[in-house]
Amino acid sequence: MSSNNLIHNLVVIHAGDLKSALDGVRSEQSAFDFGKILPIPNLYANLTQESLFFFAFAAYVDSLKLSYHRLDQLLEPISDIINTDKLPALIDEYHKTLKLRYDINGNLRNPDIYSGMPATRNAYIQSGELAYQAFREYGAITAQGWKKINWQCGSVPEKFEQHDNQIYFESYTSAPIKIMSKWAMDHGLSMTVKSLDVENRLWAVNEYEMGKLKAYRYFDNNDIVELLSDFQKIGKVDYSELKIPA
Repeated sequence: MSSNNLIHNLVVIHAGDLKSALDGVRSEQSAFDFGKILPIPNLYANLTQESLFFFAFAAYVDSLKLSYHRLDQLLEPISDIINTDKLPALIDEYHKTLKLRYDINGNLRNPDIYSGMPATRNAYIQSGELAYQAFREYGAITAQGWKKINWQCGSVPEKFEQHDNQIYFESYTSAPIKIMSKWAMDHGLSMTVKSLDVENRLWAVNEYEMGKLKAYRYFDNNDIVELLSDFQKIGKVDYSELKIPA
């Protein structure tokens, strides 16, 4: 279940220590922080869009001198960011970055302006190898990409609320079932996760017993009336927002 739209998520806890489970995911940034369930690897700390490391990554990959076929295979998982067709332009930008953003001594020009860049030319060059290491180890060269693979969602929950044994939050891009499954397993929770994308008329129900997934259903018409009623009770959606299948 995925889209680019808002997804409503309602988690109903049937058994297990909900207080302890929630205490374990609370952080200064969020009342329900996916990073407390599965932290982002430290390797991504210096790999940010601001540092333009993906240009350095392209240059490092080019230095491996792989065949076109092998290179195409290598880049396929991240082809939305970098592929064999984009590589020449990215490498050209890499050389421009080295020339324009670093001085003759290899230090960053205007560090106040380019604050997201590595401080030295060598550090910038090495960021390409770090990105390659992250890619080979985790399958992604950005923290965002890593989140999508491991959390099944690109951000922490938004608009978190608790209603007795129920928690509600909003996500984007997809329902974060993978990270919720780990949370259930870590705390041995028996729970039901209901997810609804109103705009695309998509929904899913995942049921867990003592931390283990026991049932999952996608777009099952038998679920939609109860699911809509549950979200309506907490004031999140209205029946008129989604046509109920006959």
